[in-house]
Amino acid sequence: MLGALIESLGMIVITVPLLAPVLSGYGIDPVWFGVVVVMFIEMGQITPPIGINLFVIQSISKGSITEVVQGTIPFHLIMFVLLALLMVFPQIALWLPTRMIG
Repeated sequence: MLGALIESLGMIVITVPLLAPVLSGYGIDPVWFGVVVVMFIEMGQITPPIGINLFVIQSISKGSITEVVQGTIPFHLIMFVLLALLMVFPQIALWLPTRMIG
């Protein structure tokens, strides 16, 4: 919802300081939270009416904004599926960082 109204840095500044203390109290992994936040931010970047990437793509493609928005529908669906998988299987986001610890 924030992605439709403000840009990505603003979303991070608003959400992370408010949610990080609460999440640590519930034992939620901060790496997983970071991955989920970035996924939501990227989804917000292609969500009308303010999705910044929509205007960039529209200016490059020289198509109408309606065509660009319709073209993002498959990407929204893929991101929803990926977010659902991350919610059900958080190990997807945590696999690589656990391999790097040592």
